[in-house]
Amino acid sequence: KPFCRKLWWMMALRWARVRSKVVAGIAAGSYSGTWYPSAPCQTLHCQTAQSQQRQKASGEQTLSEFLKSSKAQKWVELNADKSQDCLVNTDEFEWIQTAAGGVRRKLIERLGGEVARATTVVNFQPNSNFPRHVHEGGEEFIVLEGEWLDDWASQPEFTYVRNYLGSSHTPRIGPTGATILVKLCQMSDLQPEPDHSQWDISPTSEGWVPCKAIPGRSMLQVFQSPHERVHFEVWAPGTCGTVEIPNAGEEVFVIEGQFQDQLGEHRKWSWARNAADLRQMTRIAGANGCMIYVKSGHLKSPEVDILSLQPAVK
Repeated sequence: KPFCRKLWWMMALRWARVRSKVVAGIAAGSYSGTWYPSAPCQTLHCQTAQSQQRQKASGEQTLSEFLKSSKAQKWVELNADKSQDCLVNTDEFEWIQTAAGGVRRKLIERLGGEVARATTVVNFQPNSNFPRHVHEGGEEFIVLEGEWLDDWASQPEFTYVRNYLGSSHTPRIGPTGATILVKLCQMSDLQPEPDHSQWDISPTSEGWVPCKAIPGRSMLQVFQSPHERVHFEVWAPGTCGTVEIPNAGEEVFVIEGQFQDQLGEHRKWSWARNAADLRQMTRIAGANGCMIYVKSGHLKSPEVDILSLQPAVK
């Protein structure tokens, strides 16, 4: 397709120019943007006026007060500004070993202290076991490799899971290990859900529907509420098409394969936030196609209050 090839070269040139500027800025210590994983967003600590008033009336600490406390030493903001576009290719940085034995992770997005609003790729060693715990802020994850098991069910590769606010489980890992994309503390108590829901999102499962507007693109709808929508897409190799970005933005994670768009090259296990600065994005699937997770319409939606979930400050 001549148009797609021309567009691909235009985007590749644009990305090369941006990347060279970013790398040069990092070397000079002057870059504070969101395009490069080693240069996290320099976001401001912000809190709504309504939240501040509520906390003052109840005697709770405001965010500014919390940040002056001893607990603030563990407060992290990484790619946390939801009003900013961002692309993170996780293959550009190493795994981080955690205090929990046999667990390592790659941080994508984080806002908080000991409890955080977070998006992370996590890898578990085979046959690992973990104590029962509660997800006060909710949990959403995709099994990328291996098998995850808990009180609810077995969740093999290509399983999408939502564990609602206050739900609990005792996870264990299968004999081949497991890797997941997990999103924590990104749910709302304004929209009740079952404690646990899961979907088979494998490309051969039922429910996939061909997209009439873009031949070669198929979609699987799994969850929808007034605050967010979640679906999955499979693009055949070389498929090119323009997609509409909702007013409240979207997030895209590549489960398999890769694609290109105006933000750059999205490789396997990459994550991007489209904050709706561009209302249309033209995507070109790679030589092996791609499978992606898309969460949309949620960047301006209410979520649990991260500050209220922090352990008591001493």
